[in-house]
Amino acid sequence: MDKSDQQPDVLKHVRAERISTGGTNHPPQQESVCVIKEAPVTIDVEGVETYTILCTPIDRLAMAVGFLYTEGVVKSMDDIKVLKECDDDLNTIRVRLTSDRPRIDDADRNLLIVSSCGLCGSENLKQRIEALPKVGETLSIEASRLRTVYDDLRDHQPLFKASGGIVR
Repeated sequence: MDKSDQQPDVLKHVRAERISTGGTNHPPQQESVCVIKEAPVTIDVEGVETYTILCTPIDRLAMAVGFLYTEGVVKSMDDIKVLKECDDDLNTIRVRLTSDRPRIDDADRNLLIVSSCGLCGSENLKQRIEALPKVGETLSIEASRLRTVYDDLRDHQPLFKASGGIVR
């Protein structure tokens, strides 16, 4: 089976009642709405740890790299020797680092990761945030561009268009 045939089905149509928030007394209306489904994605870092994250399982490889970066496991793509989806389970990401020495500094962390900022459970949250690289002050955007960026962004967010409830 081709991996493109195994892409997760992340949209689900469900019956819902729309209620009026206006001042008039309208009865609820039944309708079909689109919601986003989440699934567990496991990031297996050889020799370090296995992390399971509840998320929308799209762009799993990019999500895995971003997670490992924010966790301090890697500092750049150069730290990753192997990054691939497991052949028999697309929701498992296999990672092998170029170095044998993991970069995790927070041994007291209790990881249960759901749809959140991803830093829940960290004993030293302030230190973790301060350790992130600074963005700097070189970004400059014209005000006229800001007026169109919202619509441009929506063109690249098909799940948000479908459900109105996810930013990707």
